[in-house]
Amino acid sequence: MPGFNKNYGGASVYVDISDLMDTINMMKIAMSSPAFDEMLRRTFNDAGKKVKSIIRKEVPKEYAVTAAWAGSAVGWPKSQGGAGRIGVVVPINGTRGSIGGRFKASGPRGRPAKGRRAKINAKILKGQSSTMPATMDHQGGQPPFMVGGVAFTRKYKGKSHPIVHVVGLGVPQMPINKSEEDVQREIKEVVEKRLVHHFGQLFGK
Repeated sequence: MPGFNKNYGGASVYVDISDLMDTINMMKIAMSSPAFDEMLRRTFNDAGKKVKSIIRKEVPKEYAVTAAWAGSAVGWPKSQGGAGRIGVVVPINGTRGSIGGRFKASGPRGRPAKGRRAKINAKILKGQSSTMPATMDHQGGQPPFMVGGVAFTRKYKGKSHPIVHVVGLGVPQMPINKSEEDVQREIKEVVEKRLVHHFGQLFGK
């Protein structure tokens, strides 16, 4: 996902706000510790809301998902700092969408005859339909099949092994058509404005 740092199983948005350190330190001197902590908490939450707004707007432009589902992948923001630097980290998590559940799919019902492949089409990219591979290599290497309009596969070879939903992409695996520079600029503008706003609300408390 361009503009997003990859981590294990997900992604995150990181915005360096170190150039605001002088302003933040002056605010810290002028405020009580509880008020200062609350100011940062509110500001970082506003940064998270901005990330959610971007995800809700941009992901459905490229993928066949709802804005609500895309936005649900945005986690709680937190600060990250050290050695005189500070930044805002907003995690992007979320499970992969199931084929036939989150992503619409079509194909023959039930398991195909021995030696034959079930041709299953899934709509993951907006306005496009793609044929699923003959085997689900990332889910056990077995063929997919349809039951009740939902795609399944077995975790291992053999009828005695459990079946699982076939999954497509999750939000962390969905690139958006927006540059890293634009994403960071928009979020940083929010942080600057909301810092001043929340300072004005909490000063003297």
